[in-house]
Amino acid sequence: MSLDSDMQNDLVNDIDPTETAEWLDALESVAKNDGDKRAEFILSQLGRRAQEIGVGTNFALTTPYRNTIA
Repeated sequence: MSLDSDMQNDLVNDIDPTETAEWLDALESVAKNDGDKRAEFILSQLGRRAQEIGVGTNFALTTPYRNTIA
């Protein structure tokens, strides 16, 4: 798997790769053990808390609506 340039830049600028890996492992564990919906819920809650405490996010927490019923 190749990393896009934004992700590569993030890795270079990561001041604590171990902590980052722990967060990513935790997310994978939640998704695997409790399902995607639970992982999505936790990410949504983290995004809300980030806004509450003034931490900016540079990613979309929602995806565009797509009607899959034809």
